[in-house]
Amino acid sequence: MKVLYAIQGTGNGHLGRAMEIAPHLKERAEVDFLISGKTAELKFPFELKYNYHGIFFFFGKRGGVDYLSSFRHLKPLRLWRDIRDFPVKDYDLVITDFEPISAWAAKRAGVPVIALSHQASFYSDKVPLPRFRNRFFEYGMKHWVAPANDYVGLHYRPYDDQVLPPIIRKSLTTGRPTDEGHVTVYLPAYSDETLIHHFSKLDDVSFHIFTKKSDQERKVNNVLLRPVSKTDYTHSLLSCKGLITGGGFQSTSEALYLKKKLLVLPMWDQYEQKCNAAALRKMGVRISKKISARFSEELVQWLAGDEPIDYYEYVPDTSRVADKVMEVGERLVGST
Repeated sequence: MKVLYAIQGTGNGHLGRAMEIAPHLKERAEVDFLISGKTAELKFPFELKYNYHGIFFFFGKRGGVDYLSSFRHLKPLRLWRDIRDFPVKDYDLVITDFEPISAWAAKRAGVPVIALSHQASFYSDKVPLPRFRNRFFEYGMKHWVAPANDYVGLHYRPYDDQVLPPIIRKSLTTGRPTDEGHVTVYLPAYSDETLIHHFSKLDDVSFHIFTKKSDQERKVNNVLLRPVSKTDYTHSLLSCKGLITGGGFQSTSEALYLKKKLLVLPMWDQYEQKCNAAALRKMGVRISKKISARFSEELVQWLAGDEPIDYYEYVPDTSRVADKVMEVGERLVGST
């Protein structure tokens, strides 16, 4: 079977997950890779057959999306041409990790598509959702960005038959978690200045802040500002006493797997992250709405608290995810 695996390049979560499952897919089929979107720092280690501009957003400085920068980089005519001209009929099956060009090209041509992503878990009506639902965004996650014929979703728990636990990076599953006393911070939707201002107030705690906005490491009192690096972030996460991060699925999943203390600040205008926050809250994770004037008090309470979190108790099995994807894919291909 000839397969296209298409990956959303916004943020590092999609690429980090793809880097783990790609070798398993290559063992089971002839696979080409496509990436669209341009805001991830990770380098995909396999040969790319296609690399497109796609649709992506930029992080802002106040806890949300920078809509102006995102709009400036939106190229709808180019997107339409890429969808129209993509040679999707060269493939028996498309696997899309929330990637729109491949999904819409396949939909137009009648080529079967599997959604393999965290967003795909929302095809199930059994996953946790926030109290105040946004059905417009729920519908969009399923049908507008990257439409699919079937799905294999990833979530914190196996809430449904086709919703599997997270894919955890091998560098974390083989690493040894320790506690060297620092707190790792990954909040790309806030400015460096905002983070330094608030975290430097707790001068008896060391914070490692990983930033997309600087390529130089610098230290300000108790705050170490570090450029995003897969190796450095992995080491910091393995050795931290806790993680403060946004509501992204991959970073929160990794912290839960490592049984790290966790404080989550979902982006205020990202519905998917609000859904994640709803699930995490049920698991006992502390959720903060935003960084405000009283954020340092909240940090003190979080550091001193001992909330009982429902941590993962499972052995990550990326091979099982690949088997499930191919099982669903073979069924789709066989029915066309």
